[in-house]
Amino acid sequence: MAARRNEGATLSQELVAIRRLPSQDVIDELTNVAKLVYQNPAFDRQNPESEAMSFGMDCEMRIGKTQAGAKYFNTTEEIASGLSEFKTFNGVPLVQLLGKYGVVINHVEAVPAEFFAPIPFEKGELVYSMMYGKGAARRMPCDLKDEFTGEMLPVTEFIRRGDAFPVVRPDEDDPLIYWAATGKCQS
Repeated sequence: MAARRNEGATLSQELVAIRRLPSQDVIDELTNVAKLVYQNPAFDRQNPESEAMSFGMDCEMRIGKTQAGAKYFNTTEEIASGLSEFKTFNGVPLVQLLGKYGVVINHVEAVPAEFFAPIPFEKGELVYSMMYGKGAARRMPCDLKDEFTGEMLPVTEFIRRGDAFPVVRPDEDDPLIYWAATGKCQS
């Protein structure tokens, strides 16, 4: 993909080729990879060899997560549904709360914590990873817009334990998740 992108191919051309593949699972996976390669600035400098290595490692990790029972949310509807029980400080769904500031979530995965052993988690916890397609377009409370100013958009992680979604951990949580859950800035 990186070689085709470097030769001038567009994301839409890449997606047309991907949609011709026979397996919907492969189509979905490669569509996500293509969006990363074509839209994420960190991939601008990636050559075909490093892209292949990254893709291979990502596939191995994803296979392990899937075997452990991970769930993936890729479409706008899936993401909204997968995060619908996230308890925000003002009761507004998380997707809407972040959207108010121009933040767009483009992928969420929920992985059983047991996958990450030996890292200590409680049995039954889910570790959520949230990736963004677009960072904050306007100023956010707690200077959170600054979280989106790096070369790569951040990956936010948080935990669900039964009805506690998210589990709030003031000294450990991502600042964005802490604010979304409590309405307060991390100290």
